[in-house]
Amino acid sequence: MSSVSTTIPVFDVRLFTSSSFLAPKREEEDALEKLRSSLDSAGCFQDTACQFLERVRKIAHHFYPLPIEEKQKYALPVNEDEGEILHEYAMKVKSLIDLVYKAMARSLNIGENSFSDHFGEQALMRADPEKEIGPVDCLVDEQRPRLYRNVKNYALIDYKWHQKGKVATETLKIS
Repeated sequence: MSSVSTTIPVFDVRLFTSSSFLAPKREEEDALEKLRSSLDSAGCFQDTACQFLERVRKIAHHFYPLPIEEKQKYALPVNEDEGEILHEYAMKVKSLIDLVYKAMARSLNIGENSFSDHFGEQALMRADPEKEIGPVDCLVDEQRPRLYRNVKNYALIDYKWHQKGKVATETLKIS
């Protein structure tokens, strides 16, 4: 396998969360162009929220070795609202995913629901590990050849490579 590395573009999806995104203006057109460029150059992008998640990972790395007594100082009281809060968070994440899928489709001039239809209702939240995923068919042609192989259980692949300090998509490139 080649050791050539591609930089994955970093993109701020918050550009698409405002109500102004619904009526395209120059800023939204610029944001769509940047997203399209990211998708064209690397076939994917990394949300700036991942930088936040990396910070959370570092904090967790320092937290877990602490003695149990020290950890318990940070414990939250158990109550029935936790399930509601988790559900509300999951719905917000799903809403953001739907918004990003639509923005990606708009930036590539394909049907607005192309990604939602391709990945299904459970995409990224509880994806079926047995379902093979790959590019949306209309995005692969002679000008935009397939860059990555199809995979099953991407979450596991990503987890394993992340533990090694590597980016999973690098291992999925077609040579």
